[in-house]
Amino acid sequence: MTELRDISHEMIRTAQCKVCCTQCDAHRRHVFDVGPKPRRTRLLYQFSILEYLNHFINITPTNTKYFLNNWDNPCMKFLSDLFPIVLFFIAFQFSNIYTATIVAMVSAIGQMLWVYYRHHKIDAMQWVSLVMILLFGGLTIFLHDKTFFQLKPTAFYWLFAGALYISAQFFQKNWIQTLMSKQIVLKEHSSKSVWHQVNAAWATFFFFMGTLNLYIVFEYSEKTWVNFKLFGTTGLLTIFVILQGVWLSRYIDRPTK
Repeated sequence: MTELRDISHEMIRTAQCKVCCTQCDAHRRHVFDVGPKPRRTRLLYQFSILEYLNHFINITPTNTKYFLNNWDNPCMKFLSDLFPIVLFFIAFQFSNIYTATIVAMVSAIGQMLWVYYRHHKIDAMQWVSLVMILLFGGLTIFLHDKTFFQLKPTAFYWLFAGALYISAQFFQKNWIQTLMSKQIVLKEHSSKSVWHQVNAAWATFFFFMGTLNLYIVFEYSEKTWVNFKLFGTTGLLTIFVILQGVWLSRYIDRPTK
C-alpha cells in the first residue's frame, strides 16, 4: 500500500492504493476524493480488458440510455437473438416441445421483421439462423420428431465452426478479425498471429458447443436439454468471452497521449 501524488495532465490526484502489473509495472488504478459520503473516495480502474469487453457490451454508467436504444450494439444483438430461445423456454414450461417449437419459429420470423424494420437490412448470420430454425422446426412438427429441432444447435454451431476454419485456412479470410478489428486495435507486431488464434478459438468453441449439445440431447432428458439451451449456452458463451478478453488484453494497442 503506497500513496502517490499525481499532478500529470494538469490534475492533482492521490493514489492511495497502487496496483501494478508484474510484467510492465503499469499503473492500474487511482483513488479520487470526489466520491460519495462518508469516505468521499472513488476508485478508478484502468483495465485494458474493458476495451475487449466493450466490443460486446459498449456500456458505461453514463450511457445506459444510449445502450438500451442502440440496437447496433453487439450486446443488444445478442440479447435480441435470445428472444426466440426465451419464448421457446417459456412455452415449454406450459406445454410441450412441439408447441414450444412453433413458438420459436413464429418468434424468429417476428424478430427478423423487427430487425428489418430497425435496420432495413438483415445480416447473413441472421438469415442462416432463421432458415435453420424453420427447416429443423418444420421437420420436427411435420414428422412429430423432436430430435430434429434438438439437433439444430449442433448444425448451427458446426456450420460456423467450419466456416471460420475453412475461410482462414484456405482463403486467408479471418471473419473474427473483420468483425472486431474496428473496435479492437492490436499491437502491430503481433496482430496477425493473435487474430489467427482468436479466430481459431471461436471455431473451436463453436465445435465444442455443437458436440456438447449432441451429448446433452442423447444422454439427458428433454427438460434438461431445454434448460441447457437457454442457461447453459448463454453461461458458457459469457465465460468464454470474458476469458478470451483477459487473454487478449495483453495484446491491445493503447497509444500514448
